[in-house]
Amino acid sequence: SVYSSLIGSLIGNFIPALTDYFGLIVFIVIIGIINMYGFKGLSGISKFAVPLVAVFIIVGLYQVAVKIGFSTLTTAVPTQPKGFIAIVSLVAASWMTGSTFSSDLTRFAKKPGYVFIVTYGAFICVTILEIVGLVCALGTGEGDLVKILSNLNMSAISIIIYVFLGITSGQTVVYTFTLALSNISKVVVKDNTKMFSEKFWVIPGCIFAAIVGILMTTFGLIDTFWKFIGLIAVTIPPIGGLIMSHFMLVERNYIQPFVNMPSTRWSAFVALIVGIVASQFLKFGIQPLNGFFVSLVVYYILRKILPKF
Repeated sequence: SVYSSLIGSLIGNFIPALTDYFGLIVFIVIIGIINMYGFKGLSGISKFAVPLVAVFIIVGLYQVAVKIGFSTLTTAVPTQPKGFIAIVSLVAASWMTGSTFSSDLTRFAKKPGYVFIVTYGAFICVTILEIVGLVCALGTGEGDLVKILSNLNMSAISIIIYVFLGITSGQTVVYTFTLALSNISKVVVKDNTKMFSEKFWVIPGCIFAAIVGILMTTFGLIDTFWKFIGLIAVTIPPIGGLIMSHFMLVERNYIQPFVNMPSTRWSAFVALIVGIVASQFLKFGIQPLNGFFVSLVVYYILRKILPKF
């Protein structure tokens, strides 16, 4: 939804004859088509989109150096300063959320070593991209992507690259959604057919993303996005704590992880709730980490005291 709203706004500003909603819908449709082809679709477009993003990074830094310089990097002062811990919490929340979701994707890797390479490689590459974005923002004095690209005279070139950047990220988000809903629905309805496969959930997922994207475009992206980040900062990291506690501390069985698993493991729900409460109300330190560690510890203790709970 965030990607579609951003790209719709970018296309609408670059081509005034088109509305923001046109670019948004086209973007969602492209994402849906790619996901219909599963992993082949996801990997296919990334093979040429990722190199284009690398070009964007180099050109962006060069444009800032030539047209503006880097003097503002050390002298810039935020108009609305936030505390260091608050900023770290926001960053930690988004990365911990991605790490939690990615475990559902990396289990399909052909070799264990690929998980290590992809996880750390993706972290390094995206961090570099975010740093370039920060440099471009500070160099131009703008926080709006459209104005940044306009000030650097990069709109015509970078709009194509940025669309590919949005697609490579957005397609994975939708695939994560479809994979999660497929897992859940097969358990809930005891389905052993392909009715609730990943493809089944592509269209509902895209419709949901489009609706939220339209709302974000209509009522303002930034405020809505900050609220969303705050929500995931509270709810998602404790799930990561559960996963780590279950597989690395309690069960430690990576070969047959679902053997003898009960239909409902109430200790996980209890630990999750306690972790969410901790994320919300423990204000010291980094709040997402508080929820992560609390759920990890609570789940471990409950499983040791009450193994069947």
